[in-house]
Amino acid sequence: MEERLERARREVMRFLEEGGYSESVRCAHRRCILSLSEAALETGGEPTTGNVATWLETMRERLSENTYKAWRIAAYRFADAWENGVVTIGVGYAHEGSPYYARLSEWARLLADGYIGDAADGKLEISHVEASACARFLLFACESGARGANDLVPVLVVRFVARVSEGSSNPQSLLFQVKHFLRWLSRQGGRVPTVAAELSSVRYARRLPLCLGVEVPGSPTAVGTSDFILLAEEYVGVHLVSKGYAETQVGCARMALRLAFCFLVLSGHGYSVDTVLAWLAANEGTIGTQWKSYRRAVRAFERWRTEGADAPHVVFRDAADLVESAPEWSRGAIRRYLELRSREGAAESTLAMCKSACVRFCAHSSSKGASGFADITPQVVTSYALEDPHDTPAALAAYVHKVRGFLDWLADEGLSGPGLSLAAPRCLAPSTRVVHVLSPEQLRRVGEARRSASTPRELRDAAMVSLGLFMGLRASDVSGLRLSDVSWRDSTLTVTQRKTLSAVTLPLVPEAGNSLAAYLTGGRPSSASPCVFLSLHAPYEGVGRKACANALARVLGDLAEGCHGFHELRRTFATGMLRGGSGIGQIADALGHASEGSVRAYLSLDERRMRDCALPLSMLGGGGVR
Repeated sequence: MEERLERARREVMRFLEEGGYSESVRCAHRRCILSLSEAALETGGEPTTGNVATWLETMRERLSENTYKAWRIAAYRFADAWENGVVTIGVGYAHEGSPYYARLSEWARLLADGYIGDAADGKLEISHVEASACARFLLFACESGARGANDLVPVLVVRFVARVSEGSSNPQSLLFQVKHFLRWLSRQGGRVPTVAAELSSVRYARRLPLCLGVEVPGSPTAVGTSDFILLAEEYVGVHLVSKGYAETQVGCARMALRLAFCFLVLSGHGYSVDTVLAWLAANEGTIGTQWKSYRRAVRAFERWRTEGADAPHVVFRDAADLVESAPEWSRGAIRRYLELRSREGAAESTLAMCKSACVRFCAHSSSKGASGFADITPQVVTSYALEDPHDTPAALAAYVHKVRGFLDWLADEGLSGPGLSLAAPRCLAPSTRVVHVLSPEQLRRVGEARRSASTPRELRDAAMVSLGLFMGLRASDVSGLRLSDVSWRDSTLTVTQRKTLSAVTLPLVPEAGNSLAAYLTGGRPSSASPCVFLSLHAPYEGVGRKACANALARVLGDLAEGCHGFHELRRTFATGMLRGGSGIGQIADALGHASEGSVRAYLSLDERRMRDCALPLSMLGGGGVR
């Protein structure tokens, strides 16, 4: 027996030498074969494949994980040389002798054999690692109740990754090989979702602490966990990609939704947006700077899931709800009132002002000693109108008007005494503002920007500013402009003004038309959106009024200080018409004003003709002609 053991040892060492294996591998083989030979001589049992499997089980607790893996390969090679006289160039013994493989169900063995047959390429050691990882995963699947390849679902993969991550200090190699097996399986007629392979990755194993031990209140399940991950993959891989989102945004959304899936699997919850958002909130400090990006991704996914791919684009902001800053006793009523106004069709801007006015009024009432709506007196209402800070009387009047409506609703609901709204003053002092227009230096800067514009951002900025300066359009009308509003054949622009809801057809002046044409042909991204001005990044939706103000600020650069916003272009346009000799009626028509009264504020800027109206000082009294 000793002689046969020696021959088998020499055959294994020859195989290693001819294969160019490193000295560390050879050393591990020598030590394993020595220990195995001593055990065989002591017990009298031959080192066959079956006996080697039993011996390895007894040695497992004495060896580290890495040493055990190296010895297992060496032991099966030694058994191969004992039984066959040579080390077989193949992988059959490498996994068939594995304790994992031996315990597999018949369907799992067939899968493992098929995978190993495809993977074997003469690299015996690598193939053995692949076989062991494959068998270990399939054994976990069998113990979890899987009855075939179709049962190797993403849920099962997540549980396997959690098991491996918890029980091994170095799961990288195992997960890497399992991922390759699952990718191979997903190509075999698509029986396993591709995402199952991607979830068997070290990047998710490292983030599993985010998904473990987090307790959140359960919410009614909107979608089953298995359906959720398939929807999430469709949303990221089809919807976001088709919309042209940047790779970083797509990757962030993919990571957020896959981690959410891992959490749902390990916590036993079904998917609901409230559950996932609660989980993210619990991990805010752990996730770090990407926390807000993850939350936006989840909200955007929920909007796509519930409203479809054609739902209008929404930018999800993470600002705190203003109502939360109101006194606690007032929050519920404020929310119900805002819901009512929303059902009545109030615009978003109107709802925002109502919310601000109600919160400020309730905070003021609380500062006056009110602990509920029943404590609000007419004196409190009057003091709010006198003390609430505002930049202009018009702004205060607008807020008092919103508070008056809120007080009427409170009275109708029986939450406060009747008639409180009568204590809110209906008349406030009018104000006269100085009209600001662009200076000659600022006008020259606009001209330079229009001539030098070349990038998509510069072309868009130049077109926006040109429409405001040469046609007097408001920011809301510029941002809301649609392709169908422009008639190149007639050189006209038809605008339904957002402020007055009246339609105005204006001649498209060359300066504005040229800048607009340059943007449409050289700066506007390809999109099916009907809006003229689109965002610079995917999903290329229409922009808001703030984009116009930002465009003017970029065009003016260091001269932007002292500029009073995009509306200053409209005032400059009106003043230019006035100085050019246009009548009040013409200017009102060009601006889309219903009356001429709004134009009279520009009269003081026509210095040349104002001199013709100079009065002698004698008319002012207090002295004669001087």
